[in-house]
Amino acid sequence: MLKNVTKKQILRTVFVTLLSGALIYANYQKERKAVYEKLYIQIDNPEETVEYGTNYALAKRLVPPHYGELTQSSVLNPYEVGDYEVTYTLTGKDATFGSTVERSFTKVFHVVDTQAPIIQLEAEKVIAYIGSEIDFKTKNIISVQDPVDGIIEDENIEIVTEANLEEVGDYEVRVVATDENGNSSEASYILQVRRRPNVVTNSNYYYILDKLKNTYGYNDAACAGILANMKYECTFDPTCETPKYYGLIQWGGGRRTNLYSYCAEHGLAYDSIDGQLAFMQHELTTSYRRVYNFLTSVENTAQGAYDAGAYFCQKYEGAARLSGRADLAIAYFNLNH
Repeated sequence: MLKNVTKKQILRTVFVTLLSGALIYANYQKERKAVYEKLYIQIDNPEETVEYGTNYALAKRLVPPHYGELTQSSVLNPYEVGDYEVTYTLTGKDATFGSTVERSFTKVFHVVDTQAPIIQLEAEKVIAYIGSEIDFKTKNIISVQDPVDGIIEDENIEIVTEANLEEVGDYEVRVVATDENGNSSEASYILQVRRRPNVVTNSNYYYILDKLKNTYGYNDAACAGILANMKYECTFDPTCETPKYYGLIQWGGGRRTNLYSYCAEHGLAYDSIDGQLAFMQHELTTSYRRVYNFLTSVENTAQGAYDAGAYFCQKYEGAARLSGRADLAIAYFNLNH
């Protein structure tokens, strides 16, 4: 009889032990599940495109808001194009048993370079003379830069042109730049090949140049445009005279009379450089205001000199043809700039 009681007790003990173990295990699993479900990370999209070279706010995207202790499987390099799979592992511990719970999430980052090099040219048109030599990788190019990597090296810059520096004509020059990730861009300008003009200077030339720059405030391009016209009109001689025209600008008719009157009123000699330049400035700032505005705003470049020479010829001189004046203006600009 004692044996039977003992067996029952043993069985009861075993049953209670098993039941308690089952309850403990159930609680263990319940707590682990609760911890697992609390582990959270905010991943809005399973894949994301990142622009090459991006740093701003990148950390927030690589380490999104989360709950639990976070580790990552890899680090994204925004300066190397490619696909990066990042596994986020979150860990936590249940309060009762202290066991570790893990939960993993995966996201793919595509680092792409969509930004082509930026080419900055000095001018849309460039004049060169027959027989001149040109380094096309520097001529008229201010800068060639990638938005991320900076300066594009010469070996990644291609010049495409059929320009013939032995023949007068207008030629397209294309500048093609390629960055290290294969993005290309291009810019173009027109190379105008011209015959080299005969540049004449004398003491009057240098005196007029000094007055135009330092007394009247014109830049080198505007000075060159005015001087080129004076060269064609009178070779810088203020006493140059024909039956109808007179002086540096070869004023005629009423304008010639106005020259004499203006100089007389202001105590200047009408046959002097100072008197004629003062009268020219008077005309430019009154009845020829548009010409003055053009001259004072022209870019201080060879192209600006060309434009100044042409505009002064047509709008102030009133000449029917340029007769090479604009080309000569470039020569004077290059001489003094």
